[in-house]
Amino acid sequence: PPRRAAAATADPSRPRVLLNASGIGYYGDTGSAEIREDAPPGEDFLAQLCVRWEGATAAAADAGVRVVLLRTGLVLGPGSVGNGRLFAQ
Repeated sequence: PPRRAAAATADPSRPRVLLNASGIGYYGDTGSAEIREDAPPGEDFLAQLCVRWEGATAAAADAGVRVVLLRTGLVLGPGSVGNGRLFAQ
């Protein structure tokens, strides 16, 4: 969990960067609307879980560690890897 990693940043030999992996669930269900990275979080369970997950990195940031919040998601299109498995008939 990021909280444990963030607590480790108090060590003088701490890492310079903490990469926190989260997801696009942070934004909630936006339907087909395009969203920007600076959009506010959603209000559903998954969005709030992402908010708490990312918030657990605050101790690292407070200790001077660069915190990177990486939000990933699936991109589906005609040539996407795994498309055949997801939409196989």
